[in-house]
Amino acid sequence: MATRTAPTETPEVSPGAALEAVTRMPAAVFDALPAAAQAAVVARIVPERLRSLDPAGAEAVLAVTQRASNVFSAMQDLALAAGVRSEELDFADLDGGWSDGTEHRPSSVKIVGSSVAPLLRLTPRSAESRVADALCLVDELPLTRTMALEGLLDSRQSRVIVDVAQLVQVGARALFDAAITSVPGLAEMTPARLRRLCERTAALIDAGAIEQRAQRGVDDRFVRLSPGADPGMAWWTASLPSYVSMQAWAAIDALAHEYVRADPGRSIDQARADAFADLLLGSAQVTTTVELIVPTFTDAAGAGVAAVPGCDLDDAAPQPAQPESSQMSPDSLPLPASTEHVADADSQAEAAHGLDAATIQRHGLEHVVGPDLAAWQAIGSELAPRGSPALGGMPEQSAAHLVVLQQQEVARLQWELLAARMLERYQLRLGRWRPPTVGVRDPRAGWVLTSTLVDILTDPDIRLRVTRADALTGVTVARDPSVYRPNAALAQRIRDRDRTCRFPGCAVAARRCDLDHVVRHPDGATSEDNLLCLCRTHHGFKHHAGWLLVMDAHGVCTWTAPTGRTYVTRPADVREQAA
Repeated sequence: MATRTAPTETPEVSPGAALEAVTRMPAAVFDALPAAAQAAVVARIVPERLRSLDPAGAEAVLAVTQRASNVFSAMQDLALAAGVRSEELDFADLDGGWSDGTEHRPSSVKIVGSSVAPLLRLTPRSAESRVADALCLVDELPLTRTMALEGLLDSRQSRVIVDVAQLVQVGARALFDAAITSVPGLAEMTPARLRRLCERTAALIDAGAIEQRAQRGVDDRFVRLSPGADPGMAWWTASLPSYVSMQAWAAIDALAHEYVRADPGRSIDQARADAFADLLLGSAQVTTTVELIVPTFTDAAGAGVAAVPGCDLDDAAPQPAQPESSQMSPDSLPLPASTEHVADADSQAEAAHGLDAATIQRHGLEHVVGPDLAAWQAIGSELAPRGSPALGGMPEQSAAHLVVLQQQEVARLQWELLAARMLERYQLRLGRWRPPTVGVRDPRAGWVLTSTLVDILTDPDIRLRVTRADALTGVTVARDPSVYRPNAALAQRIRDRDRTCRFPGCAVAARRCDLDHVVRHPDGATSEDNLLCLCRTHHGFKHHAGWLLVMDAHGVCTWTAPTGRTYVTRPADVREQAA
């Protein structure tokens, strides 16, 4: 007869015993120390010894440092509450009347939050929220505060209790505090489980707590965008009513399954991301403006070489360049400014920018020495006729892309000129100039990769603005007030031809449509025979739903559905508008 032996439980080893070999301190003495003192002892262990700990020792280090972190967080809450009380006492001691401006004084929480935000590496709004939570914990939840100071609750658990406690009436918060802290195993609960417990307790103590929380949630709804963990990606965070979220999810999920049926190689998560973007952008008309940052150099008054340590301001102004030609023509790239002597500063500025003195002063261009956009670049519609020598033998390039290439050449010439001058005068060797290889970083959305930028520049509706920045300091020294639409004439011709979205049966006006490449760039050109109008919904449909599109030289489109059925749409016949 087989017998089953119950597993013997391994007795828990105290942190002092697990770390006795590395701390060289008796276990009983170590375990009797406060949490902060234990952490101080552990902090003296050299990293090489920590890396070689056994599992029991590693867990002991984690437990000791986590408990100390909990204590320090609670001590920060005490300090923040003390700061608020000090501000309130200072305000109460004011003996002036309202005429002294105190009626405009921000609250003590806002004052303390803004003061400590740089110290805590938080935004002022986040710091104010932290201060308000600390005030509630310290003044209204004494039992929770005690557990936090003993290191039994971490900062996330304390914040959950404080967050839900603020739904309860002030007079009932002491009862809420006692009820929560009396629950066995409270310190071991995850924040999500603890929140459910707190909400149930709040509902029992104050029947209106859940209703208040629900209304507060509706009032605090938001959508936020932040840079993602991977280059070229961004995070979306939203707080929306539950029923609205259910409806939105159903719409995203249904469209995503259509995309997966059309393209089985796509995962459902990828399809949901594509469907989310297509549904969102299908209800909006977005115009993109690309700002080209071109490095240049400035005279002494505009920083530039004067920013170099040891540089003499009186001798810092760079001399004009030695150009190959003082003329600028559509057949040549823009070159640095002419060496021709100019009598006064206004005339010199006019020569550098091709603008009158009043315009130069109004836009802060006085100190910029680098070249401006060529005149033929700045005129309204297209950069140059298709096939012109100005396109450098690249008639298939979009005009916007060409502007970028030319401005890169301007930047390279300017940088080489500055590098030679810095080496000659100050023996300072500058590295080789190059355009960004990864991309550019938007503060809200994160990195926009170079490959994406190339796609953006092929959009016929693209708008361009040129900004000049000091080559040494990176400070903006001039910003062109004009916004250029290099492909405006081409875009207008496409919209005049199509008049509406070219998807079968769609009648969205062309002015509300995107201009899409039939054959995607770079395989297809940004030209009249490869562009058509598509509304945002069907723009995404073309790329993600498995439809195939062919357009002939006369603008006749043949659409093939995933089922194999074909549809033909033709350019608008303006004769139909007359009777």
